[in-house]
Amino acid sequence: PGAAASKRVNWSKQLSDKEAKEFTVENIFLDKNNPSDTSWYLITSGQKFEWPSKTP
Repeated sequence: PGAAASKRVNWSKQLSDKEAKEFTVENIFLDKNNPSDTSWYLITSGQKFEWPSKTP
């Protein structure tokens, strides 16, 4: 299977080049509630995670 398209299940679909071009990071992470904001996923704020200390 894998890269050999002829050995895949018969219900699989090979994307066309046009369809594949739609799968961009921006489109995948598009905020449908705010389509004009295409970079929300680049904002990284908050605190670095630290494991709580173990107590005896």
